[in-house]
Amino acid sequence: MDTISIYSNIILERRPLLKTILQQFGDFSIWDATNELLTKGKKNKNLYNPDFIQLVKIAFPYLDKDYLKKLDICLRENPLVSTADHQCPINHPVYINSNIQLSLFTKSFSLNKKPYIMPPILSFSSLPLNNTAYIRGLLMASPKGEKRFSFFGSSMRHAALPLVKAFCFDKKTIKSWLKANQNIFSNHELDFISSLLKKVSTDSSINKCTSYSEQISVWNKWLWSNFFPDYRMEFFPIDILSQTFFSHYLLNDQQLPLYKFLFEWSTDKIIELFNGIYGCWNIENSKGTFFFWGIDEKKRMIPLKFVNNHLISDDTKFSPVEWKLSSINQAWNDNRIIPSLLTNYLVIAGHYGLFCSGAFNQIGYLQPMMKQYAHGLKIIGLYKESERVKKIAVDGIHAFLYFLFGVTKDVAIPLCGLNILQEKSKLKRIEEILKKITVNEGFMITAPLTFSYIVNKADLQKVRFSFEKSIREIRPYLPSQFIIQDWQTS
Repeated sequence: MDTISIYSNIILERRPLLKTILQQFGDFSIWDATNELLTKGKKNKNLYNPDFIQLVKIAFPYLDKDYLKKLDICLRENPLVSTADHQCPINHPVYINSNIQLSLFTKSFSLNKKPYIMPPILSFSSLPLNNTAYIRGLLMASPKGEKRFSFFGSSMRHAALPLVKAFCFDKKTIKSWLKANQNIFSNHELDFISSLLKKVSTDSSINKCTSYSEQISVWNKWLWSNFFPDYRMEFFPIDILSQTFFSHYLLNDQQLPLYKFLFEWSTDKIIELFNGIYGCWNIENSKGTFFFWGIDEKKRMIPLKFVNNHLISDDTKFSPVEWKLSSINQAWNDNRIIPSLLTNYLVIAGHYGLFCSGAFNQIGYLQPMMKQYAHGLKIIGLYKESERVKKIAVDGIHAFLYFLFGVTKDVAIPLCGLNILQEKSKLKRIEEILKKITVNEGFMITAPLTFSYIVNKADLQKVRFSFEKSIREIRPYLPSQFIIQDWQTS
């Protein structure tokens, strides 16, 4: 165990809040720890703004009254949302494991009363299609690594997700996808994928969607109903919630603290306040973006900076956007800008007081974001709101463990979405598995696989990191209960 413990030790040095969580819950079973971590949302109960349910209703008008009523009741008791996912098909092992944990918490979140609804998943969609979560299609793990079934040609890989139009999941399109991916997948695998795509086209509303982002939400709901048919999943792109808040609430109420903070305070002070925080900007090395990403002529995301009361880009073809709410809303409606991580969190965590439970990196940036926001509110004299924001819990994390693997004699590879669909019957025993394995055992296996997403370049060089090395190093220590696909016997 000494070999792979190096990875976890370095990660815990880089993420002290994660270290605190491991110290507190490391000896708990994954089942018990999940319930404890997600129950922590109740800490925000008296800080939560229940008007959030109206925002959801406006942003997603297709939702039925019964669901909204149940969601309202549940959030008032535990204002918990998952912010672990990107707006992509549930492919990546982080998201699969995260959503299994949310699913197993569903009865508790639903106050043990039917209908059972999962904590809402507020997924981030201000992303290019080439994001590492693999937005462009479906993933399958194999003994030789990750296989990618793509819906897109390479010419679209840099396009911003919110601007991508819907596909038609019909026989002709599915046939063209199968042909384009035939060199990567076996005939048996292609037959399996073909049947899935045809099934989702007939069993869901995926062909009634107006955007690819909306189709992702439909796909994920359909996918998860195959795993946990009694639990209702809803994916709500957080960017749509933020846009709805700006256009329906912020625009019509200049007394809101967030309006005063953004549009009545010195922008120079705001720039200074968030400088150097991940998800914000860094003036010294010109990284990040100022509250929004710009969209260029090729529908690609470009960073913006603040000059002379305007959002501008180094791309001279991008027309500057004046820093006033009406101009921002117009540019947003015209698909010229999309929100940054900071903007989304100021709305969801700051204004609405939701407990955002995310993945291993979130606890490194949400805390300083909210700390600085509270500090800024205090400076401009909004003392009561500053104290409220200061009390909002920002230590939400549940997505930091892998517990579903495929193996050969030599390697252990975390499973992807298509693999889980192949083994969906085995999910019936996942609760029992998670009751037998501790968080420390799970994290020791996960750390070598997530290492490159958390640490810096010097750390990678120090341990001579490679994914190929990691999947071999963890194999001898993998709990047998985590093995869902055994490729030695298939």
